[in-house]
Amino acid sequence: MALSKSERITLIQGAAKGLVEIGKTDALLTLHTFEVEDAGEAPTAWLNWGYEYCIERLKAAPDETLLNLSGHLSGDEASLPVAVGSWKEDHVKVFPSHTATHRKLAGEIRAKLLSEDIDLFVAHDRIETNQEWINEIRVSLTTCDVLVALFTKDFVGSKWCDQEVGTALGRGIEVIPIMCGAAPHGFVSPRQGFEAHPDDPHAATRIAAEICKLIKGEEPSSIPDPVAAIIRKYAKSHSFDEARTNLQKVLKLKALDWTPELVKIAEDAGEENNQVAGAWWYDDLVPDVLSRHLDEIGVSRPFRAQRSSAAPPSTPAGDIPF
Repeated sequence: MALSKSERITLIQGAAKGLVEIGKTDALLTLHTFEVEDAGEAPTAWLNWGYEYCIERLKAAPDETLLNLSGHLSGDEASLPVAVGSWKEDHVKVFPSHTATHRKLAGEIRAKLLSEDIDLFVAHDRIETNQEWINEIRVSLTTCDVLVALFTKDFVGSKWCDQEVGTALGRGIEVIPIMCGAAPHGFVSPRQGFEAHPDDPHAATRIAAEICKLIKGEEPSSIPDPVAAIIRKYAKSHSFDEARTNLQKVLKLKALDWTPELVKIAEDAGEENNQVAGAWWYDDLVPDVLSRHLDEIGVSRPFRAQRSSAAPPSTPAGDIPF
């Protein structure tokens, strides 16, 4: 995908400064070697050697030339190849920083974001066998709009991940921290991160939805959260029977499925929805059954006083728990 206007300006300015630093003779040799066309009929002010002259020479340079020249001037032995086809057109370009052990998770997140016009670069899926993967990653870091850092327990031990985050911070683009078992560190540590667990079977769905909300400022329309759907259906139960039926589905959820937001939705239903609050499950009220279940599986929840369950009322014919 072509460089954006902002990316071209940044590369042109950086290359111009680098050319001035190496001196006129070496700079002209470099421009000739990289086949940068002469400025031609330039205004008098640009004909004298210097920063303005270099800017004029580089203004019409193709994206590939700018990337290759920037790689050369930065001191890299390998020049940057152009990332043709690496990004989907008209998609927000997102680079995920993650360790090798979490490539599968990154790939699952990408698959869910594509329908929201967000393209997540995943190296093992996108790099052709005849390309130098390090160069392709460098190009993606140079051209991405946002970086998402998956802070797993092995993240801090990866030199690659820290360099990727540092590159994004140096470019001034948005960095979204996702806490997957570890907290953000370094310059990203002051930022509040979304919490997920890599072993959660719904982790990719939740992370994709959060990325979408942060980038687009709206709830994703094509990334349904199956766990949230179960809990919200329970919270909106329209009868005692429905509350009991929905409770059975909620009780099958694992501890990793629960987020503080979902716990609040479920417990608020026990206070605000009388069809949930007044439903009995054998000798206990439905909200109390759920509260004990959350405690037993180790889910942190706000304190709720247990409702009195001295004796269930005589069970009406329409309120039999089966």
